[in-house]
Amino acid sequence: MRGCVWPRCRWGELFSGRAVYSMPGFQRRFDWGPDEAIQLLDDILRAAAIDTAEDDRDSADPDYFLGTLLLLTNPGNPLPGSRGDDAGGLIGYEIIDGQQRLTTLTVLFAVLRDLGATTDRKVAPLIEILEAEARNSPLPSYRIQLNGRDRHLFRRFVQKHGGTLIQPDDLADEVCIASCKLLAVREALLVALRQYEPAQRIALLKYLVEKCHVVVTLSHDLERAHRLFTVLNERGKPLRGNDIIKVELLGSLATSEREYASEKWDEIERLLDDSFEVFFGHLRAVKGRRRGSMVDGLRSMIREAGGARVFVDDVLLPYAHIYARMRSCRRGPLPVGDPLSLHLHYLWRLRGEEWVPAVLVALKTYADAPEVELALVRAIDRIAHITRILCEGSGRRTTLFGQVVKAIDSGEAKDGSAKVFSISREKVRNIKFHLRDLYRRNQPICKLVLLRINDHISQTVTLVDPAVLSVEHVLPHRPSVTSGWRVLFADPEIREAATQSLGNLTLLPEKLNDRIRNRDFADKREHIVTHFGDADLLGVVSDVVSAEAWDRVVIAAREARFLDALSEIIGIDVRDAAVGQRSDAMDAAE
Repeated sequence: MRGCVWPRCRWGELFSGRAVYSMPGFQRRFDWGPDEAIQLLDDILRAAAIDTAEDDRDSADPDYFLGTLLLLTNPGNPLPGSRGDDAGGLIGYEIIDGQQRLTTLTVLFAVLRDLGATTDRKVAPLIEILEAEARNSPLPSYRIQLNGRDRHLFRRFVQKHGGTLIQPDDLADEVCIASCKLLAVREALLVALRQYEPAQRIALLKYLVEKCHVVVTLSHDLERAHRLFTVLNERGKPLRGNDIIKVELLGSLATSEREYASEKWDEIERLLDDSFEVFFGHLRAVKGRRRGSMVDGLRSMIREAGGARVFVDDVLLPYAHIYARMRSCRRGPLPVGDPLSLHLHYLWRLRGEEWVPAVLVALKTYADAPEVELALVRAIDRIAHITRILCEGSGRRTTLFGQVVKAIDSGEAKDGSAKVFSISREKVRNIKFHLRDLYRRNQPICKLVLLRINDHISQTVTLVDPAVLSVEHVLPHRPSVTSGWRVLFADPEIREAATQSLGNLTLLPEKLNDRIRNRDFADKREHIVTHFGDADLLGVVSDVVSAEAWDRVVIAAREARFLDALSEIIGIDVRDAAVGQRSDAMDAAE
């Protein structure tokens, strides 16, 4: 297209020189949440092989493609980070497409900076234009300027040195933490990156700057930029991964066998529809072919099976049927009295599918031993939720479940007592520590833990989509100065402990949550009753509505009940996670 150029550049080049980026007025606000941000981080960690098994750490991808950025700038301006961008004043670029990635990666750089991943001299230019570089600017300028209220939040709580470690005050900063996606992304990245050693964080930063690439589409005309945005996002139909696999598979068969294989292939595509490529990735993990190209993985699996026909009959088709059965448990309805399907349902709620290869191999290996199938899936469910409560990243989870696959395949693991499912004392301590303020540490898993506790206590299966629910703090984060909450919980430390307690949390539709956030308890309870009318309530909502008051005694009793249920769910006694410490502190304060 005329007026556009398409160079490929490293991320470190994009954030260098005199380039500054802004959002045009018509752009929406930052809209990514913790799930998208952590997924991006997990993908980069996996590509960089930072969080993989020790014997696989030299297998980092040579580079990682972060997609296309569409920028608008004045005619004659050079590409960001190019040799023409080395003198004069700042050069402005408006972001037409790529805001979410640019903003999220800036948050990532800032978190790495504040956690001491490297010296200011190395990381500061990724976030701001230093005075010496700006030349014509008397003060440092941040590389990215967001729109509206996000700009202030971004500067103070992300871009400013030490900003990612500052907790906003709702009253002083006019910030609604629960509804601000920018701060939620910051907290998610902080929690995730704190799990890594300093050397790993330094390696991540180096990989980001030197090995992550983007294609920059540079336009000098707004109308052309909008047309190009439409083409990039709506046009074209790329070749699918399963098309490539099919060609390779059929090509390795004798002519007489191709018709048979083609029929089986059609059967698999009907079973899996658009999930085939994801399934094939899981199959590669089952067979120890996680890394490398798709075609190389297929060829090695065919050789290992003893030929393409055997691969289709003994590997591809059986595993496809198992995967289809597993996927049927995602939303229900679930078969009555089938605990295996129930465990699969809870597993599908989790972000990330590192557990899938382990379940695949368990269900295929022990297809004739349903009691072993159930024991293994129960153990996989347990360990999957424990890793989420521990806030472990995708790389560590992938490594763990790779070990589970090997243990099941070798016959070492036939139930939850196998060594691969054991939890160290240190991890048990960390689980209890995380449960003290699980919402702050990991909002998505906090929601799922509450749903799981709800089902356990109510002896029901809640098939509601977790996405429609949000976690409500009955005692609010930061009640207003005149609120009755501040009379009931006068001591700030006691109030903070009670606020973060599992016993203070419930699940409500997001709009209702926003409407009642800082109200006193009686008013809040009335709004909940009015909203739901005669509809059935979740158990974790019903017990809030039925409470006459909401004080530390009610919160502590509810927390004890929740932790007792969670102890049974994950097979670890967490009943002393925080109750004793909170009770002692509250009693001493009295």
